[in-house]
Amino acid sequence: MVTVTVTLTCPLCRTPLAASDPPGVEGERCERCGVYPRVGGVTVLVPQPDAALEALRQSVMDAWVAATTARAKAERAATPQEPDRTAMARAVAGASANQQLLERVTAPAGASTRAARRRDSLASAFATSLGWSFDSLIPYFIEDWSGVRAAVRDRFVADVEHHSADRAAALVVGCGAGALVRDLSAVFTQAYGLDASAAGLLLARRILDGEAVEWHLAADDWRPVRLQDDAPRATNARLVAGDARVLPFADGSFTTVVTQYLLDVIVDPAATIREVNRVLAPGGVWINDGIPCHLEGDPELLRSSDGDRWPRHLRAFGFEPLEVGLRSNPHLAESSRSRWSTRIVHAVVHSVARKTRSLDPSPVDRALVAYFLGERAALLAMAPSLAPGCELSSVHPVVDSGAAAGGKVSFGDVRYRARDDQTLTLMLEFLRTLLAASSVGAALDRLRDTVPRFEERDVVLAIESLHRAGHVALT
Repeated sequence: MVTVTVTLTCPLCRTPLAASDPPGVEGERCERCGVYPRVGGVTVLVPQPDAALEALRQSVMDAWVAATTARAKAERAATPQEPDRTAMARAVAGASANQQLLERVTAPAGASTRAARRRDSLASAFATSLGWSFDSLIPYFIEDWSGVRAAVRDRFVADVEHHSADRAAALVVGCGAGALVRDLSAVFTQAYGLDASAAGLLLARRILDGEAVEWHLAADDWRPVRLQDDAPRATNARLVAGDARVLPFADGSFTTVVTQYLLDVIVDPAATIREVNRVLAPGGVWINDGIPCHLEGDPELLRSSDGDRWPRHLRAFGFEPLEVGLRSNPHLAESSRSRWSTRIVHAVVHSVARKTRSLDPSPVDRALVAYFLGERAALLAMAPSLAPGCELSSVHPVVDSGAAAGGKVSFGDVRYRARDDQTLTLMLEFLRTLLAASSVGAALDRLRDTVPRFEERDVVLAIESLHRAGHVALT
């Protein structure tokens, strides 16, 4: 039997957190990096929690605009036939009800106290809008809480009961609607769920606490769907907003970690796998369901889509495969959302693996943690220095009009995606400053003195990309 203690840590410097002591601020505190608030029962463990909460406040405004626009269009429409008039009224009422639900769910974010952050914390590049939009999350909530995926969750629990003798603490990374966290809370002493979407976690927390919510579906003539957890309240289920690549937990905090539909949608699956290894106790079990992902270092011609290489990857990351095979899972079963849609079934690679050894931190991870602890030398030593008169080639912004709109900066064949226009502007300013400076460190010092609201972490991501590429194209 392994004894574990779940310890929350700062996502920047990895220091264990203490209960926040400022009056009126509920949450966790790092002596170096500030307060991480607890909002609506969800601990926001991201380097810039204020930015995440501001994104929630913006989502409320977006929903209000959508509802107001729907009402205006209905009022301006030509006199419709009676059935159309009824449908338009239902659409307006549904959009308004959804907006009111979102406003109610995110209200704690608007009322939270904004804690001061360190100016040089390198935190802002982690402060992207967390997770997907509220609208895009709703199908997953309907799928989970309407019972479509109950059989899938039952199989996860059966895997745990078969392979894990220690039921001290479980973590679901990418927990989504939270139903699997609820199921595991009945098996484990402690059950944690981590997700990038603070909005989704706030809604999940309400459902876990027994509240019934209704969402009106535009895809089904704005008919309402009721979401409610009929099981007794899970008092040992805790939800955390965070980044799967930098799990805010101490080493060896969990005896079981579960990931589902995660590794194929995140930017750096290898970083998440390393983090799963780190937070698992010796002999802990990792259960994963998902579409095969491509890991950095895989030869492009050997990137198998059938999971044949997965056992080899598991061993490379310190795990011994216990089970690897195909499973058929209902995924976003459209029939639960619209009478006219068909059911979707995914064949996923399912694996159960046991941790056999711990991994050494990557040099970049060690350097970043050292930076947050006050030692800058190791991180900046990874960045290239440019001799006077050299220029970076192929430096240009590219506008991305997709769902994750933002700019890109190219360093030769290395691309960095900026999270917004402000970050893109900062990156270009950094490049201009770098050309006139003798080193990256000098460029950072100059930017700190000249650019308003400068946050170094935006630049550090570029440094990391340059370091991994091994060179910078010069002309």
